[in-house]
Amino acid sequence: MNKTGYIAILRSYSGLIAAAFLLMLFSGFGQSVFIGVFLPDIQHHFGINKTALGSLYAAATITSAALMIWSGKLLDRLALRNFIMIILAGLALGCILFAMAFHPLMLFPAFLCLRQFGQGLMTPAATTVINRYIEIGNGRAQSVAQMGLPVHAALFPLCATMILGAIGFTASWIAYAAFIVLILMPFFWFFLRAHEEKTHKQWSQRMNEKAAQSTLDGALPDEWTRRRVLRDWRFYIILSVMLIGPCFGTAIFFYQTTIAESLSMAPALFTTGFIFLTGASILSALIAGPVMDNYGEKYLLTSFPILYAAGLVLLSGAGGLLGLYSALSLIGAAGGIMSITGGPLFAKMYGTKHFASIKSLNFMAIIIASAISPPLCGLLLDSGFEIGDVLFYFALYSALAWIFILLCIQKITRHRKHAV
Repeated sequence: MNKTGYIAILRSYSGLIAAAFLLMLFSGFGQSVFIGVFLPDIQHHFGINKTALGSLYAAATITSAALMIWSGKLLDRLALRNFIMIILAGLALGCILFAMAFHPLMLFPAFLCLRQFGQGLMTPAATTVINRYIEIGNGRAQSVAQMGLPVHAALFPLCATMILGAIGFTASWIAYAAFIVLILMPFFWFFLRAHEEKTHKQWSQRMNEKAAQSTLDGALPDEWTRRRVLRDWRFYIILSVMLIGPCFGTAIFFYQTTIAESLSMAPALFTTGFIFLTGASILSALIAGPVMDNYGEKYLLTSFPILYAAGLVLLSGAGGLLGLYSALSLIGAAGGIMSITGGPLFAKMYGTKHFASIKSLNFMAIIIASAISPPLCGLLLDSGFEIGDVLFYFALYSALAWIFILLCIQKITRHRKHAV
Protein backbone atom coordinates (compact mmCIF):
# COMPACT_ATOMS: atom_id res chain seq x y z
CA MET A 1 0.00 0.00 0.00
CA ASN A 2 1.26 3.49 -0.92
CA LYS A 3 1.81 5.26 2.39
CA THR A 4 2.12 8.64 0.68
CA GLY A 5 -0.99 8.40 -1.53
CA TYR A 6 -3.85 10.83 -1.06
CA ILE A 7 -6.06 8.38 0.85
CA ALA A 8 -3.24 7.37 3.21
CA ILE A 9 -2.26 10.99 3.85
CA LEU A 10 -5.86 12.00 4.54
CA ARG A 11 -6.31 9.11 6.97
CA SER A 12 -3.12 9.92 8.86
CA TYR A 13 -3.51 13.70 9.04
CA SER A 14 -7.21 14.34 8.50
CA GLY A 15 -7.53 16.84 11.35
CA LEU A 16 -4.49 18.93 10.40
CA ILE A 17 -5.39 18.97 6.70
CA ALA A 18 -9.00 19.92 7.48
CA ALA A 19 -7.84 22.76 9.73
CA ALA A 20 -5.45 24.06 7.06
CA PHE A 21 -8.17 23.80 4.40
CA LEU A 22 -10.62 25.79 6.50
CA LEU A 23 -8.02 28.44 7.27
CA MET A 24 -7.38 28.80 3.54
CA LEU A 25 -11.10 28.92 2.85
CA PHE A 26 -11.95 31.62 5.38
CA SER A 27 -8.92 33.71 4.49
CA GLY A 28 -11.34 34.74 1.74
CA PHE A 29 -12.66 37.47 4.06
CA GLY A 30 -9.35 39.28 3.52
CA GLN A 31 -8.80 38.46 -0.15
CA SER A 32 -9.36 40.81 -3.08
CA VAL A 33 -11.76 38.41 -4.77
CA PHE A 34 -14.20 38.99 -1.87
CA ILE A 35 -13.52 42.66 -1.18
CA GLY A 36 -13.78 43.49 -4.89
CA VAL A 37 -17.51 42.69 -4.84
CA PHE A 38 -18.13 45.73 -2.61
CA LEU A 39 -16.05 48.26 -4.54
CA PRO A 40 -18.84 49.71 -6.74
CA ASP A 41 -20.98 50.28 -3.63
CA ILE A 42 -18.04 51.87 -1.80
CA GLN A 43 -17.31 54.19 -4.74
CA HIS A 44 -20.95 55.20 -5.03
CA HIS A 45 -21.47 55.66 -1.28
CA PHE A 46 -18.34 57.71 -0.62
CA GLY A 47 -18.05 59.40 -4.02
CA ILE A 48 -14.42 58.46 -4.72
CA ASN A 49 -12.78 57.38 -7.98
CA LYS A 50 -10.84 54.20 -8.73
CA THR A 51 -7.45 55.81 -8.11
CA ALA A 52 -8.41 57.07 -4.64
CA LEU A 53 -10.03 53.79 -3.66
CA GLY A 54 -7.09 51.78 -4.99
CA SER A 55 -4.68 54.03 -3.08
CA LEU A 56 -6.56 53.50 0.20
CA TYR A 57 -6.53 49.77 -0.42
CA ALA A 58 -2.83 49.84 -1.28
CA ALA A 59 -1.95 51.92 1.81
CA ALA A 60 -3.76 49.45 4.06
CA THR A 61 -2.15 46.50 2.30
CA ILE A 62 1.37 47.94 2.54
CA THR A 63 0.82 48.73 6.21
CA SER A 64 -0.27 45.13 6.68
CA ALA A 65 2.92 43.99 4.98
CA ALA A 66 5.01 46.13 7.35
CA LEU A 67 3.22 44.64 10.34
CA MET A 68 4.09 41.15 9.09
CA ILE A 69 7.67 41.76 10.24
CA TRP A 70 6.34 41.49 13.79
CA SER A 71 3.07 39.57 13.53
CA GLY A 72 4.51 36.86 11.29
CA LYS A 73 6.76 35.67 14.12
CA LEU A 74 3.90 35.15 16.57
CA LEU A 75 3.02 31.69 15.29
CA ASP A 76 6.51 30.50 16.20
CA ARG A 77 5.85 31.68 19.78
CA LEU A 78 2.11 31.25 20.46
CA ALA A 79 -0.02 28.14 20.66
CA LEU A 80 -1.84 27.53 17.37
CA ARG A 81 -5.31 27.89 18.90
CA ASN A 82 -4.48 31.21 20.54
CA PHE A 83 -2.97 32.52 17.31
CA ILE A 84 -6.08 31.61 15.33
CA MET A 85 -8.35 33.25 17.91
CA ILE A 86 -6.40 36.49 17.46
CA ILE A 87 -6.77 36.21 13.68
CA LEU A 88 -10.53 35.65 13.82
CA ALA A 89 -11.05 38.49 16.30
CA GLY A 90 -9.15 40.82 13.95
CA LEU A 91 -11.27 39.71 10.99
CA ALA A 92 -14.47 40.35 12.92
CA LEU A 93 -13.22 43.81 13.87
CA GLY A 94 -12.57 44.61 10.21
CA CYS A 95 -16.13 43.63 9.30
CA ILE A 96 -17.53 45.83 12.08
CA LEU A 97 -15.41 48.77 10.92
CA PHE A 98 -16.83 48.44 7.41
CA ALA A 99 -20.35 48.45 8.81
CA MET A 100 -19.62 51.61 10.84
CA ALA A 101 -17.73 53.56 8.14
CA PHE A 102 -19.17 56.97 7.27
CA HIS A 103 -16.04 58.67 5.80
CA PRO A 104 -13.54 57.44 3.16
CA LEU A 105 -10.66 57.51 5.65
CA MET A 106 -12.51 55.00 7.83
CA LEU A 107 -12.01 52.50 5.03
CA PHE A 108 -8.29 52.37 5.84
CA PRO A 109 -8.53 50.56 9.22
CA ALA A 110 -11.26 48.31 7.82
CA PHE A 111 -9.11 47.30 4.84
CA LEU A 112 -6.11 46.93 7.16
CA CYS A 113 -7.86 44.46 9.47
CA LEU A 114 -9.13 42.32 6.62
CA ARG A 115 -5.79 42.28 4.81
CA GLN A 116 -3.65 41.68 7.92
CA PHE A 117 -5.75 39.02 9.62
CA GLY A 118 -7.24 37.43 6.50
CA GLN A 119 -4.70 37.47 3.71
CA GLY A 120 -1.69 38.31 5.87
CA LEU A 121 -1.93 35.82 8.75
CA MET A 122 -4.61 33.21 8.10
CA THR A 123 -2.99 31.86 4.93
CA PRO A 124 0.53 31.47 6.40
CA ALA A 125 -1.01 29.85 9.47
CA ALA A 126 -2.48 27.19 7.19
CA THR A 127 0.80 26.56 5.36
CA THR A 128 2.66 26.39 8.67
CA VAL A 129 0.28 23.69 9.94
CA ILE A 130 1.05 21.52 6.89
CA ASN A 131 4.77 22.16 6.50
CA ARG A 132 5.61 22.02 10.21
CA TYR A 133 3.68 18.91 11.21
CA ILE A 134 3.57 16.77 8.04
CA GLU A 135 6.86 15.49 6.57
CA ILE A 136 5.92 12.42 4.52
CA GLY A 137 3.49 13.24 1.72
CA ASN A 138 3.80 16.96 2.34
CA GLY A 139 3.07 17.88 -1.28
CA ARG A 140 -0.19 15.93 -1.36
CA ALA A 141 -1.29 17.34 2.00
CA GLN A 142 -0.51 20.82 0.73
CA SER A 143 -2.56 20.16 -2.43
CA VAL A 144 -5.66 19.25 -0.45
CA ALA A 145 -5.31 22.11 2.03
CA GLN A 146 -4.71 24.67 -0.71
CA MET A 147 -8.07 23.78 -2.26
CA GLY A 148 -9.51 26.22 0.24
CA LEU A 149 -8.13 29.08 -1.90
CA PRO A 150 -9.90 28.25 -5.19
CA VAL A 151 -13.03 27.22 -3.31
CA HIS A 152 -13.26 30.64 -1.66
CA ALA A 153 -12.49 32.25 -5.04
CA ALA A 154 -15.54 30.47 -6.45
CA LEU A 155 -17.94 30.76 -3.50
CA PHE A 156 -17.13 34.04 -1.77
CA PRO A 157 -17.87 36.39 -4.71
CA LEU A 158 -21.12 34.62 -5.55
CA CYS A 159 -22.28 34.48 -1.92
CA ALA A 160 -21.20 38.08 -1.27
CA THR A 161 -23.08 39.28 -4.35
CA MET A 162 -26.27 37.53 -3.26
CA ILE A 163 -26.02 38.66 0.37
CA LEU A 164 -25.24 42.22 -0.67
CA GLY A 165 -28.27 42.29 -2.95
CA ALA A 166 -30.51 40.77 -0.29
CA ILE A 167 -29.66 42.77 2.85
CA GLY A 168 -27.47 45.66 1.72
CA PHE A 169 -23.93 46.88 2.46
CA THR A 170 -24.04 47.56 6.21
CA ALA A 171 -26.07 44.51 7.18
CA SER A 172 -23.78 42.26 5.13
CA TRP A 173 -20.72 43.24 7.14
CA ILE A 174 -22.57 42.85 10.43
CA ALA A 175 -23.62 39.36 9.36
CA TYR A 176 -20.03 38.42 8.50
CA ALA A 177 -18.78 39.63 11.90
CA ALA A 178 -21.48 37.61 13.67
CA PHE A 179 -20.60 34.50 11.67
CA ILE A 180 -16.90 34.80 12.59
CA VAL A 181 -17.53 35.35 16.32
CA LEU A 182 -20.41 32.95 16.85
CA ILE A 183 -19.46 30.12 14.48
CA LEU A 184 -15.80 30.15 13.47
CA MET A 185 -14.17 31.06 16.78
CA PRO A 186 -15.87 28.31 18.87
CA PHE A 187 -15.36 25.79 16.08
CA PHE A 188 -11.59 26.29 15.75
CA TRP A 189 -11.13 26.47 19.52
CA PHE A 190 -12.54 22.99 20.11
CA PHE A 191 -11.40 21.48 16.80
CA LEU A 192 -7.71 22.19 17.47
CA ARG A 193 -7.65 21.09 21.10
CA ALA A 194 -6.49 17.55 20.28
CA HIS A 195 -3.76 18.91 18.03
CA GLU A 196 -2.11 20.85 20.83
CA GLU A 197 -2.11 17.80 23.08
CA LYS A 198 -0.48 15.41 20.60
CA THR A 199 0.87 16.71 17.29
CA HIS A 200 2.68 19.78 18.56
CA LYS A 201 4.47 17.70 21.23
CA GLN A 202 5.63 15.27 18.55
CA TRP A 203 6.96 18.12 16.42
CA SER A 204 8.81 19.64 19.39
CA GLN A 205 10.45 16.28 20.10
CA ARG A 206 11.46 15.98 16.44
CA MET A 207 13.04 19.45 16.52
CA ASN A 208 15.05 18.51 19.61
CA GLU A 209 16.34 15.41 17.83
CA LYS A 210 17.32 17.39 14.75
CA ALA A 211 19.15 19.91 16.90
CA ALA A 212 21.71 17.21 17.68
CA GLN A 213 22.54 16.66 14.04
CA SER A 214 24.93 18.59 11.87
CA THR A 215 25.14 19.24 8.14
CA LEU A 216 28.09 19.39 5.79
CA ASP A 217 28.58 23.12 6.26
CA GLY A 218 28.45 22.85 10.05
CA ALA A 219 25.00 24.46 10.36
CA LEU A 220 22.03 22.80 11.99
CA PRO A 221 19.26 21.77 9.58
CA ASP A 222 16.61 23.98 11.16
CA GLU A 223 18.78 26.92 12.15
CA TRP A 224 17.82 29.06 9.15
CA THR A 225 16.62 32.33 10.64
CA ARG A 226 14.81 35.13 8.85
CA ARG A 227 17.96 37.27 8.81
CA ARG A 228 19.98 34.46 7.24
CA VAL A 229 17.34 33.84 4.58
CA LEU A 230 17.47 37.50 3.57
CA ARG A 231 21.11 36.95 2.58
CA ASP A 232 20.25 33.95 0.38
CA TRP A 233 20.12 34.89 -3.33
CA ARG A 234 17.82 31.95 -4.13
CA PHE A 235 15.04 33.50 -2.06
CA TYR A 236 14.81 36.53 -4.36
CA ILE A 237 14.87 34.48 -7.55
CA ILE A 238 11.96 32.41 -6.29
CA LEU A 239 10.06 35.56 -5.26
CA SER A 240 10.33 36.97 -8.79
CA VAL A 241 7.94 34.28 -10.03
CA MET A 242 5.98 33.58 -6.84
CA LEU A 243 4.61 37.14 -6.86
CA ILE A 244 2.98 36.86 -10.28
CA GLY A 245 -0.28 35.46 -8.93
CA PRO A 246 -0.69 37.80 -5.94
CA CYS A 247 0.04 40.91 -7.99
CA PHE A 248 -1.86 40.18 -11.18
CA GLY A 249 -4.57 38.04 -9.58
CA THR A 250 -5.37 40.88 -7.20
CA ALA A 251 -5.84 43.21 -10.16
CA ILE A 252 -8.24 40.77 -11.82
CA PHE A 253 -10.30 40.28 -8.67
CA PHE A 254 -10.18 43.92 -7.60
CA TYR A 255 -11.34 45.20 -11.01
CA GLN A 256 -13.57 42.29 -11.90
CA THR A 257 -16.50 44.61 -12.55
CA THR A 258 -14.35 46.73 -14.91
CA ILE A 259 -13.23 43.63 -16.81
CA ALA A 260 -16.84 42.47 -17.01
CA GLU A 261 -17.90 45.82 -18.45
CA SER A 262 -15.11 45.67 -21.06
CA LEU A 263 -16.43 42.26 -22.10
CA SER A 264 -20.03 43.56 -22.15
CA MET A 265 -20.99 41.15 -19.37
CA ALA A 266 -23.00 41.58 -16.20
CA PRO A 267 -20.75 41.32 -13.11
CA ALA A 268 -22.78 38.37 -11.82
CA LEU A 269 -22.22 36.54 -15.12
CA PHE A 270 -18.51 37.27 -14.99
CA THR A 271 -18.23 35.77 -11.49
CA THR A 272 -19.47 32.44 -12.85
CA GLY A 273 -16.07 32.19 -14.50
CA PHE A 274 -14.54 31.78 -11.06
CA ILE A 275 -16.09 28.32 -10.96
CA PHE A 276 -13.85 27.32 -13.89
CA LEU A 277 -10.91 29.01 -12.20
CA THR A 278 -11.65 26.94 -9.11
CA GLY A 279 -11.96 23.66 -10.99
CA ALA A 280 -8.72 24.18 -12.89
CA SER A 281 -6.92 25.23 -9.71
CA ILE A 282 -8.06 22.16 -7.80
CA LEU A 283 -7.16 19.80 -10.65
CA SER A 284 -3.71 21.30 -11.17
CA ALA A 285 -3.01 21.27 -7.41
CA LEU A 286 -3.95 17.59 -7.16
CA ILE A 287 -1.54 16.82 -9.99
CA ALA A 288 1.18 19.09 -8.62
CA GLY A 289 1.14 17.47 -5.17
CA PRO A 290 2.49 14.07 -6.31
CA VAL A 291 4.90 15.85 -8.68
CA MET A 292 6.28 17.78 -5.69
CA ASP A 293 6.58 14.62 -3.57
CA ASN A 294 8.20 12.50 -6.30
CA TYR A 295 10.23 14.92 -8.43
CA GLY A 296 10.64 18.11 -6.39
CA GLU A 297 9.70 21.65 -7.28
CA LYS A 298 11.73 22.12 -10.49
CA TYR A 299 8.93 21.30 -12.93
CA LEU A 300 6.39 23.28 -10.94
CA LEU A 301 8.43 26.49 -10.75
CA THR A 302 8.97 26.43 -14.51
CA SER A 303 5.36 25.76 -15.51
CA PHE A 304 3.02 28.21 -13.84
CA PRO A 305 4.50 31.54 -15.12
CA ILE A 306 3.84 30.64 -18.77
CA LEU A 307 0.35 29.33 -17.94
CA TYR A 308 -0.43 32.62 -16.21
CA ALA A 309 0.89 34.60 -19.18
CA ALA A 310 -1.31 32.63 -21.59
CA GLY A 311 -4.37 33.17 -19.40
CA LEU A 312 -3.76 36.92 -19.15
CA VAL A 313 -3.33 37.27 -22.92
CA LEU A 314 -6.55 35.39 -23.50
CA LEU A 315 -8.42 37.42 -20.87
CA SER A 316 -7.21 40.70 -22.37
CA GLY A 317 -9.16 39.95 -25.53
CA ALA A 318 -11.65 37.33 -24.39
CA GLY A 319 -14.58 36.92 -26.72
CA GLY A 320 -17.74 35.67 -25.03
CA LEU A 321 -18.10 33.16 -22.25
CA LEU A 322 -15.88 30.55 -23.90
CA GLY A 323 -12.93 32.94 -24.01
CA LEU A 324 -13.58 34.06 -20.42
CA TYR A 325 -13.84 30.53 -19.07
CA SER A 326 -10.72 29.41 -20.97
CA ALA A 327 -8.70 32.37 -19.69
CA LEU A 328 -9.74 31.90 -16.08
CA SER A 329 -9.09 28.16 -16.36
CA LEU A 330 -5.49 28.80 -17.40
CA ILE A 331 -5.04 31.35 -14.62
CA GLY A 332 -6.60 28.92 -12.15
CA ALA A 333 -4.31 26.09 -13.26
CA ALA A 334 -1.29 28.34 -12.80
CA GLY A 335 -2.54 29.44 -9.40
CA GLY A 336 -3.11 25.87 -8.27
CA ILE A 337 0.47 24.93 -9.07
CA MET A 338 1.86 28.09 -7.53
CA SER A 339 -0.15 27.77 -4.33
CA ILE A 340 1.47 24.48 -3.27
CA THR A 341 5.00 25.21 -4.44
CA GLY A 342 6.19 27.88 -2.02
CA GLY A 343 5.49 26.21 1.33
CA PRO A 344 7.13 22.82 0.72
CA LEU A 345 9.99 24.47 -1.15
CA PHE A 346 10.84 26.83 1.71
CA ALA A 347 10.46 24.00 4.22
CA LYS A 348 12.99 21.90 2.29
CA MET A 349 15.40 24.78 1.86
CA TYR A 350 15.21 26.40 5.29
CA GLY A 351 13.71 23.85 7.69
CA THR A 352 10.62 24.20 9.90
CA LYS A 353 11.90 25.47 13.23
CA HIS A 354 11.49 29.10 12.17
CA PHE A 355 9.12 28.35 9.31
CA ALA A 356 6.43 30.86 10.29
CA SER A 357 8.97 33.66 10.59
CA ILE A 358 10.56 32.80 7.25
CA LYS A 359 7.27 32.27 5.44
CA SER A 360 6.11 35.65 6.73
CA LEU A 361 8.83 37.19 4.54
CA ASN A 362 7.22 35.58 1.53
CA PHE A 363 3.77 36.71 2.59
CA MET A 364 5.03 40.22 3.28
CA ALA A 365 6.26 40.34 -0.32
CA ILE A 366 2.94 38.90 -1.49
CA ILE A 367 1.02 41.58 0.37
CA ILE A 368 3.20 44.34 -1.09
CA ALA A 369 2.76 42.91 -4.58
CA SER A 370 -1.00 42.73 -4.13
CA ALA A 371 -0.92 46.34 -2.91
CA ILE A 372 0.85 47.64 -5.99
CA SER A 373 -1.59 46.47 -8.63
CA PRO A 374 -4.86 48.19 -7.55
CA PRO A 375 -3.52 51.79 -7.51
CA LEU A 376 -1.41 51.13 -10.59
CA CYS A 377 -4.38 49.73 -12.49
CA GLY A 378 -6.61 52.49 -11.15
CA LEU A 379 -4.17 55.15 -12.32
CA LEU A 380 -3.86 53.57 -15.76
CA LEU A 381 -7.63 53.18 -16.11
CA ASP A 382 -8.35 56.73 -14.96
CA SER A 383 -5.68 57.93 -17.43
CA GLY A 384 -7.52 56.36 -20.35
CA PHE A 385 -5.87 52.95 -20.72
CA GLU A 386 -8.12 50.00 -21.49
CA ILE A 387 -8.18 47.12 -19.03
CA GLY A 388 -7.20 44.76 -21.87
CA ASP A 389 -3.94 46.69 -22.36
CA VAL A 390 -3.14 46.47 -18.65
CA LEU A 391 -3.70 42.71 -18.65
CA PHE A 392 -1.42 42.34 -21.67
CA TYR A 393 1.41 44.16 -19.85
CA PHE A 394 0.96 41.77 -16.94
CA ALA A 395 1.21 38.85 -19.37
CA LEU A 396 4.46 40.25 -20.75
CA TYR A 397 6.06 40.29 -17.27
CA SER A 398 4.89 36.72 -16.63
CA ALA A 399 6.49 35.54 -19.87
CA LEU A 400 9.78 37.28 -19.03
CA ALA A 401 9.73 35.79 -15.51
CA TRP A 402 9.25 32.35 -17.07
CA ILE A 403 12.37 32.82 -19.20
CA PHE A 404 14.29 34.04 -16.15
CA ILE A 405 13.40 31.07 -13.97
CA LEU A 406 14.27 28.66 -16.80
CA LEU A 407 17.76 30.13 -16.88
CA CYS A 408 18.20 29.98 -13.08
CA ILE A 409 16.43 26.80 -11.97
CA GLN A 410 19.51 24.57 -12.35
CA LYS A 411 21.57 26.86 -10.13
CA ILE A 412 18.85 26.88 -7.46
CA THR A 413 18.64 23.08 -7.27
CA ARG A 414 22.41 22.59 -7.61
CA HIS A 415 23.17 24.81 -4.64
CA ARG A 416 20.54 23.51 -2.25
CA LYS A 417 22.71 20.87 -0.57
CA HIS A 418 25.38 23.42 0.21
CA ALA A 419 22.87 25.99 1.45
CA VAL A 420 20.87 23.66 3.63
